[in-house]
Amino acid sequence: MFGKSRNSIKSNQVKPNLLSLEQRDVPAAITVQHVQFGDGTANRSDVFQVKITLDTAVPTTTTNLGTGAEYDPITLHQRGGGQAYNTEYVTMNVSLDSTRKVITLSGFSGELADTNSSLVNGYYDLLINAAQVYSGADSINGQYDTAGSGADYYAIGNKGTQASKNNFFRLYGDTDGDGVVAQPDFISFRNAFGLSGPSTWDHDGNGVVDTADFVYFRNIYGWQVL
Repeated sequence: MFGKSRNSIKSNQVKPNLLSLEQRDVPAAITVQHVQFGDGTANRSDVFQVKITLDTAVPTTTTNLGTGAEYDPITLHQRGGGQAYNTEYVTMNVSLDSTRKVITLSGFSGELADTNSSLVNGYYDLLINAAQVYSGADSINGQYDTAGSGADYYAIGNKGTQASKNNFFRLYGDTDGDGVVAQPDFISFRNAFGLSGPSTWDHDGNGVVDTADFVYFRNIYGWQVL
């Protein structure tokens, strides 16, 4: 335990309930209430943001949540081949809402961003370093449950070796989130072809679903995320 009673206890005194004292002094672990990957629907044809909702406000002393680089407080990794962990990190903007309980990852750029600023195709793993987000004073509920060490993590997906697949993936053309570009997705593309304005089918981001987008869709038809 990292919280101890501040009361001194002499050997000739009756000892109070130490467990209750420890529970009172130790702050409860922060809980990640929800992680939204994408727009909150099943669509995985594009992923422009990730939203993390916490039950405890990030302290005002935390002024820099980084840009997703290695050793930053929050990182997204792309998992190669669906299984093997790799060390590619997503470059991104990390922002807090007014309650300081919702963290949004967006503005993806670099090698792991598509031309329209969506994540590129593949599986992704999320890692939150509680010690950096909460000034090292609290623990966070997650797969790296090392409460009291000052280095606790919340992890979704791969934790550094091998891990089962998670639901955090992007696959252009997969509008129903089943992990494969198939006939229902083609029907959706056909209905959107020729339309202008924001669209999940506008792969090149030129404001219209056109022939260039169809060529890309045709080439990826039948793919599944690995």
